[in-house]
Amino acid sequence: MIRKVVMPAAGQTTDVATVTKINVSVGDSVKKGDILLEVETDKAVLPIESFAKGFVTEIYVSEFDKVDAGSPLLSIGDKDDLNKATVPEKMTASEPDVKDADEEDDFIPVMPEKKSEAPAAVTIMPAEPSAHGAVKAMPNAKKLAAEAGIALEGVTPSNGQFIKASDVMLAIGEKNKNIPEPEKTIPTARMRNTLARRLDESAKIPTFTMTVKADPTAADLLCASGEGIGRVHLLMLALAKLTERYPLLRVRFEGGVQKTTENAVIGLGVSAENGTVSASVTDPIALGIKKTALECNKCLVNIGKGDLSCVGQASVTVFDVTCYGLESLVPPVMIPETSSFGLAGDSSVMTVTGIFDARIFECNTAASVMADLRSLIEQPALMIL
Repeated sequence: MIRKVVMPAAGQTTDVATVTKINVSVGDSVKKGDILLEVETDKAVLPIESFAKGFVTEIYVSEFDKVDAGSPLLSIGDKDDLNKATVPEKMTASEPDVKDADEEDDFIPVMPEKKSEAPAAVTIMPAEPSAHGAVKAMPNAKKLAAEAGIALEGVTPSNGQFIKASDVMLAIGEKNKNIPEPEKTIPTARMRNTLARRLDESAKIPTFTMTVKADPTAADLLCASGEGIGRVHLLMLALAKLTERYPLLRVRFEGGVQKTTENAVIGLGVSAENGTVSASVTDPIALGIKKTALECNKCLVNIGKGDLSCVGQASVTVFDVTCYGLESLVPPVMIPETSSFGLAGDSSVMTVTGIFDARIFECNTAASVMADLRSLIEQPALMIL
């Protein structure tokens, strides 16, 4: 039987959170209590635990996705359910090392069933141990208590049934009431840690770079046709146009599998508060340069507010440092993307450096991409042909 793991509801964790880490893949065996993924709120990183044994049959979210309370995160099923999914045979070879199916499951669901009737009055008492000897508590409450050194046996559940994070916070407040407040420090941003981990993975893949210099005269005339239009938007259009001839520019390398996006999705590197992210714009050629510029600006505003819903869909990202008058830029590859382009130069020259995933691109193919890219920059009219 397929069972879905959903984002916890408000009052137990939060209404909205960002997925920062996914610990499992489709086909993995899991047991109750395994940490499936982690989500970040504006206050903490919360682990989402498995409430059942079985296999991961489907994952509905990606890292950096924003999820609302009640949104499905992934599904867990038995071996028969897994066999119906398209997963490698080696993933279905072994059963998970978990309890027997008929053993009682004392998991407390993160989305409790709503009742139409008003609940009967309850007497608030300290939480009692479950049949297996453990105090009933939400996963995030367990983690919070462990980090704070709070014994769950001494925490009183406000609903009289199981301990929530808010109950643990009250207990922490009582414990720290007489402790002097320490000096305030700036905590390390958790999203930056996630980005650092992904860039570390990016540094391990084989890559090669190529650079072209182009005359920006025609490009600058086109950019002057509207407010807020820059060379970077023209470069995004040119790359979108090239995906018609070079489908490899639409490839993302995820889980050892090459996946090609249906449309050209070009990213713009944005320096956010917690690190650099790729703001994705779908099909810039269809949008045109003015709407592409507007869409980029909209993404910049949303990212500044902490909304990362436009992040993480691109197959290629453009990084722009022309405002600094630098000669060139070799950008990182924002995996699972497979190429990136650094835009630099000054009023007399546009310099574009491409960095390519060697697992996907051959040198001759990349060289052809760069030569065609220079032609489109110097003759933008070619993009409408």
